[in-house]
Amino acid sequence: MLFSLVFHHFHDNKNHYWSQGSSTSEELFKVIEVLKKKFNLINPDEFIYKVDKNKLKTEDVCLSFDDSLKAQFDIALPVLKNCDLKAFFFIYTGIFSKNPPLLEIFRNFRHSFNSINEYYTVFFGKIRTLSPKSLVQLKKNYPENYLNHSLFYSENDKKYRFLRDQILKEQYPEIVLQIMDEANYKINKKKKKIFMSKDDICCLSKNNHEVGLHSHSHPTTMANYSYSQQKHEYYQNKIEIENIIGQDVISMSHPCGSYNQDTLRVLQEINIKIGFCKSLNNMKFKTNFEIPREPSSNFIKRFL
Repeated sequence: MLFSLVFHHFHDNKNHYWSQGSSTSEELFKVIEVLKKKFNLINPDEFIYKVDKNKLKTEDVCLSFDDSLKAQFDIALPVLKNCDLKAFFFIYTGIFSKNPPLLEIFRNFRHSFNSINEYYTVFFGKIRTLSPKSLVQLKKNYPENYLNHSLFYSENDKKYRFLRDQILKEQYPEIVLQIMDEANYKINKKKKKIFMSKDDICCLSKNNHEVGLHSHSHPTTMANYSYSQQKHEYYQNKIEIENIIGQDVISMSHPCGSYNQDTLRVLQEINIKIGFCKSLNNMKFKTNFEIPREPSSNFIKRFL
């Protein structure tokens, strides 16, 4: 049981460089070929219809792209056009604010080093200086199976994310921003290379791709937010996207797969029809807001 395959980063080593888990246009093309042979690869409009009418079959599958990334527009979109295929694109709108969310900017900074391990050496060294107790907590509380669903993550990748999301929390951006400042990394110069523009998103919609919600600021732990905070995240996200594309938004994906019952309530209240989360280990999804997805990197490891 697959239902949906989710992509994030792409590289061409020209305008968009390799990063962990990123794919090439050739890999996307091969994935589409495999999906057409092994599954019933369908467009978003048909997928939404089948979910709404409870007619979705185990062989039905769609493609989705998260995080509003420019590389998706530049690299993945031409492949979709060549294959006469449409997809879901889930957008977080904080990228258009004066101070955009830093998640993808931090990722871009990590990969500006000669290697990701060089970055981790600098980062963990800074933690030892500024917050040594955090490393004690990491050693004590880090679970063995943390993020095991992401096959391309190294042990350092997992520990970094656990430290970020579960221990440092609000302290994390302060530390990374300090490292960025020391490295003379300029955020404003990078934004246009990292994220889609409003014109890009409008183009997706006009070409019949399904543009959906991904929250406003892309928190990594949405389930920790209050009901009112979550409603603000998704309501703001919906209003801004609808202003860009000029039509109702009815789909979404949960940032980092994090959600709770308050999230599901909010989505129902703002008239969303379907939502995608992380893999549910082949279990039948409970609601139309919990459709499982497989990371593209996992699929590529298994089939290409």
